Amino acid sequence: MNIKVYKTSEISEEDWKQIANGFNICFDTQHSVDHLMNYYVSTVFGYSYHAIAYTDDNKVMGYNSFIPTIYQYQGEKLLVGVSGGTFVLKEFRNNIFLFKDLMNALFEYCKSEGMVLKVGVPNKNSFRYTIKIIKSKLVGYLPYYILPVRAFTLLHVKKLNFLNVFSYIYCIVKIWLLDFFSRYIHVKAISRKLQICADKDFYRFRFIDTRKYIKYESRQYVGYYRICDENGVKVAYIMDFREKGERTFRSLLHLVKYIVKHTSKVDAVMFIGTLGFKQPLLLKVPWRLEPKHLPMTVNVLNKESNEVLEKVVEDLKSWEFGLMNFDAR
Repeated sequence: MNIKVYKTSEISEEDWKQIANGFNICFDTQHSVDHLMNYYVSTVFGYSYHAIAYTDDNKVMGYNSFIPTIYQYQGEKLLVGVSGGTFVLKEFRNNIFLFKDLMNALFEYCKSEGMVLKVGVPNKNSFRYTIKIIKSKLVGYLPYYILPVRAFTLLHVKKLNFLNVFSYIYCIVKIWLLDFFSRYIHVKAISRKLQICADKDFYRFRFIDTRKYIKYESRQYVGYYRICDENGVKVAYIMDFREKGERTFRSLLHLVKYIVKHTSKVDAVMFIGTLGFKQPLLLKVPWRLEPKHLPMTVNVLNKESNEVLEKVVEDLKSWEFGLMNFDAR
């Protein structure tokens, strides 16, 4: 076995085919090579970092990636890697340290590239491994916020779907009232210690796939969202929303109003991540009703020189983090 680290464009066509095949087998998806490559080049650098584990006859047996994101901390820029897409083929999982070896290879390579932090949102199966073996620290669980537009479809109560008209009318009235009052009250997100460097380059690359992401823009407001079918429920996932470059309640409201008005039969609007302000539009989903818990974890790549930073990054309140960073589906 050997492990190699690449930037996206350095991976051969044959390896990409094996990566896509392994990804689809392990996650029960049908992603093409083009889909994966487009995702990994949609970064501020135009590439991501990849670790590939090969058998002695050069077959891909395991894979991991870091997606680079620029954050601002105390006026300085930090290179942060978002870990994702990890898999080890079933026949090689008896090697319990393979995932750790992949991660360590990326740690060493990316540290030499100036990366300071690695963050991730491991699934239920890999969470304990991430904490115990990779030595990641739990930052906190990402909260869910929701506007149930057609409540009975959302609850999978087909016999009562005819009552959806009432929840839809409730949403329209709620949006209309909040729109009226928002003209006189201005609420913006609190400044986080770790803010995404959301400049033109970030937006130009992050949401480049117009087949997946829908852009809303009106006057000083801009937002991005994605429509997904979740077991027969049509969900609009909010990726980001801004008013003159800042997250505000008005920009959230305008985006939600646009989604409800222009998306045919949307059943729910959802935001996942650190919202940054209190608001009456979206309801916080109770822990027991969350579709799946999303633990955010972090590793500091050079602890010796970042003791103060290490304490900051282990607090979820320090972060601007959510679907803007990664697609949790």
